[in-house]
Amino acid sequence: MDTRSTGEVLASLVVNVQALVAKELELVGLEVRRQVARKVAAVVVLLLGALALAGVLLLAAVTAALALESSFDEPWMAWGVVTAASAVLGLVLVAVAGRRLSARLSLDASRRAADATGTWLRDLGDELSGGRGSDAEAGR
Repeated sequence: MDTRSTGEVLASLVVNVQALVAKELELVGLEVRRQVARKVAAVVVLLLGALALAGVLLLAAVTAALALESSFDEPWMAWGVVTAASAVLGLVLVAVAGRRLSARLSLDASRRAADATGTWLRDLGDELSGGRGSDAEAGR
């Protein structure tokens, strides 16, 4: 049997609830940092891939323009066609990349944990107050 007084038990309960809330907030912060780090890594990989692809596309565009020069009356026409095609392809790639990057951060797990903690704290408060908390909420 516990020989602590009611005040000691309540003080211990308050300290434990404060520690729980602090740990919950720390967990949410870690979750946000982890997801931000994943997004940053994805952006870095995307940029490196885009640079490599830009180099390949540049070489392909020069090759295509040189090959098309004999098909047009003026060499600038071949370079214009290749520039227009490259611009369209670049816009499509930027649109695809932008769409992938616009995905929202999913904090569902952290939100559920915070909601569960809030519910637990409300229930605990109701229990300690003899159920008066739910009666006061019902009267709102």
